[in-house]
Amino acid sequence: MSFIKELEHKFKPFVFWIFQWIFRKGNTNLHFIYGNKVTKILIFRSKKLGDIVITYPVIDKLKKNFPQLEISLLASNISLPLAKDDPRFDKIYLFRKEIFNKYVEIF
Repeated sequence: MSFIKELEHKFKPFVFWIFQWIFRKGNTNLHFIYGNKVTKILIFRSKKLGDIVITYPVIDKLKKNFPQLEISLLASNISLPLAKDDPRFDKIYLFRKEIFNKYVEIF
């Protein structure tokens, strides 16, 4: 096993422990998100074409159950041609690799 893979296997339990601690039972700071109150969703898919394709059924189901949703996509120049004419997305933003542009585009 490579060093990176070993490190990942040792780090995972720690990450899960943190999530269990944050989302433990009885935490009163948590609240449900009700789909009929949500108006916008931003989907971030930077490079992987397959990730966009496997996201389509989720988007279709969201649009069917919550027609008021405005679904936007933050896509890279690689994935943009696949999604640019897709009616599932109300808006499509181009994600660039420059560090400064990341923050500007997200905001």
